Amino acid sequence: MTIYTFYLCNLGGGASSFEAFELSSDAEAPDRALKMLKDHPSCAYVTVWDETRPVLVRHRTAVRVQPSGRLGQHA
Repeated sequence: MTIYTFYLCNLGGGASSFEAFELSSDAEAPDRALKMLKDHPSCAYVTVWDETRPVLVRHRTAVRVQPSGRLGQHA
């Protein structure tokens, strides 16, 4: 197991905080980063590092959810 550091970053690129997690491989990082974005709505993106090796940058994506029964209708 490896310790990965997840940095919660703002739009300017500064990290407001970080969390470290023990993961079995890089493959687990995307799901963990997505969960962190959900848990920290003010965060613009998450960067993930394995010591000095960059692993992942996961940006927040805007997803529009159309209410059921309103497709094609305008308010």
